Amino acid sequence: MHKTLKYVFFCKFYFKSYLYNIMVLIVLITLIILLILMSIDSFRKLVIPVVVSQPLIYDLALKNRTDFINNYIKDFLPPPPATILNFGCGLNLYSDYLVDVGYNVIALDINDVSVSKKIKPIIYDGIKIPSDLKFDCVIVTTVLHHIPEKICIDILKQLKSSNKQIIIMEDNYSNLSTPFWCMLTNLQFLNHPLNFKTYNEWKSLFSQHFNIKNTKVDDAVCAFNLLPLEHHKLYPNMS
Repeated sequence: MHKTLKYVFFCKFYFKSYLYNIMVLIVLITLIILLILMSIDSFRKLVIPVVVSQPLIYDLALKNRTDFINNYIKDFLPPPPATILNFGCGLNLYSDYLVDVGYNVIALDINDVSVSKKIKPIIYDGIKIPSDLKFDCVIVTTVLHHIPEKICIDILKQLKSSNKQIIIMEDNYSNLSTPFWCMLTNLQFLNHPLNFKTYNEWKSLFSQHFNIKNTKVDDAVCAFNLLPLEHHKLYPNMS
């Protein structure tokens, strides 16, 4: 009888342990599948706009994104009604804010994940920026670290050729939390170029192509107000 009870107890324990291992395995497999799916642009393009376009989420995302960007670049913007090229517009939320405060906006990206209620983005091949776009200023907000270095430099050269004011806002790399947080918030894990740089590294890169008029930097973010090398005073009335 005693041996029978021990055997029953062992079987129950083994079964519970087996079920636990199976559940852990299922969770791990699910996470791996999600990581793979979220790294496929077509899947992210399908899922993210559907979620963010929901009214309550859209309002919250619009406010958070606008406040975040304005904290760094608002003082760099030319006065309305200038035409702003929102390069790498992504969800395109900041374009809605710009329209609301009187700017004309052109939104440009390689994928359409826009949830904007006001501006439809222009989709291009990611190689050659359309030459027929007419604008007064370009904003590039937390975009370049998503782009491989070689393509990033080519984009800077193309923006330089526009001979316009360029405002760039980027993550200021400090430790591993910088790429981790970016991958988490963008749901981009396996195919992220991880082209993160420190403030000084971004400054060194941009100074090769532009005059750096002024900057704003903290431990997390750095913003640059850039002017063409040939012109030091495109906007003499800017503070």
